Amino acid sequence: MTLLITVSIALASLAFASFLAVYTYGVLPPVHAVQSRAFALPKAQTALDREAAKLVESAGGRNGLILLSNNLDAFVARALTAQAASRSLDLIYYIWKADLTGSLMLHEVIEAADRGARVRLLLDDINAHGNDDIWLALGSHRNIEVRLFNPGRARQGTFRRGIEVLLRHFSLTRRMHNKAWIADGRLAIIGGRNIGDGYFDAAETSNFYDLDLMMLGPAVQGTEEIFDAFWNSGSALPIRALAGEPRRRLKKLRSRLSAMAKGEEASPFLANLRRNVSVSAMLADPGEIHWTADAEVISDPPEKAMGRKGDHWLMGCLGPVIASARHSLEITSPYFVPAESGTESLVAMA
Repeated sequence: MTLLITVSIALASLAFASFLAVYTYGVLPPVHAVQSRAFALPKAQTALDREAAKLVESAGGRNGLILLSNNLDAFVARALTAQAASRSLDLIYYIWKADLTGSLMLHEVIEAADRGARVRLLLDDINAHGNDDIWLALGSHRNIEVRLFNPGRARQGTFRRGIEVLLRHFSLTRRMHNKAWIADGRLAIIGGRNIGDGYFDAAETSNFYDLDLMMLGPAVQGTEEIFDAFWNSGSALPIRALAGEPRRRLKKLRSRLSAMAKGEEASPFLANLRRNVSVSAMLADPGEIHWTADAEVISDPPEKAMGRKGDHWLMGCLGPVIASARHSLEITSPYFVPAESGTESLVAMA
């Protein structure tokens, strides 16, 4: 009986210690992240102010939408808006690869920061992991801050990362899939594309076919509000608070990015960029811009990653819109997982 009690106490102690280890491993040290928000929009401070404001005003304050269905056009649009940005670049992505096109984009981001633009880059940590040296070096620029969404504690080593995923499975699988590229608060690119070769026809094996929207007008401010909500959430932490001082200096990163931009593989992308010349040229064709007052950018809130429930989640907004359809409903998505209840609702509509 005494042995049984001893074993029971030992097992209970082990279980409690295991629970405590899991709990404490999932608790990151306190981090003070300074809140910041999108800048107010002066009427004509930057070239993008003047260009976008003129077009929006002539369209009666409506939203201008340009569909970016071509992968190369999507690359050019991001590069040109970065080159035109003088006040700010707010960038939020699920994936940003350190490959050819990812490096070319980083080169443009640093150039914008060198011109004085404030750059805020928010990346989901599940894919940023393993490239801390790049993000730390980038964040050492005086005008650039890099934050990671729902980051893990293990910054080095696949084994340690794997252990953390096992211990924190439920919290670490709550990811941020938002994708937005916002220049000077005037132009925004949203849609399905992340940053990397597979999204811009640069991958050797297979490339994704995806869609983006370039936007002007009030919808851009709505996108900025979503960005600010994620940037200032408790789940978005500065990378320097997680991974310490940069191991790779910014100067070294600049040299690597510059060398890639001068390489033969970059030639087709840069040639296409030179053919488009400027954002003004992209916006010059009025037939390419669809003007509408009925455009709204919606997103799940950052609190969803904390496991909280709420009626203001994405489906809470989309549900009534879908249910209001009378003649047709058109959906374009790489994922369609309506579950049983969603399937029943769609069948009932038909």
